[in-house]
Amino acid sequence: MKLAADVLSCVEYYRSAKFKRLRDSTKAEYRRYIELLRQKHGHKPVKLMTTRFAEMGARRTPRSSACRRVEKLKILCRFAVRRGYRPDNPAAAVELLGGAGGTYEP
Repeated sequence: MKLAADVLSCVEYYRSAKFKRLRDSTKAEYRRYIELLRQKHGHKPVKLMTTRFAEMGARRTPRSSACRRVEKLKILCRFAVRRGYRPDNPAAAVELLGGAGGTYEP
């Protein structure tokens, strides 16, 4: 089964060398946020994702986790671009402001 239509090809990302090189604790954090996205939006093709979608997802979460959610979305979108599933990264335009970890600013 080709995973191009799966939201951001999450399973394929988990199998990537880049993901496998992460520490176990980092993998667990990434999976926590990625699986939330996959449960809610796994039926939608990644090529239809917009910057507005990325911003709306951040607004609907507490500020403390909005930054982390957007960061993981950016990572997945970069992966989708590298794999040729999309020509651009719609999450790249979502700005995170603040210090380490930042806070999302709509």
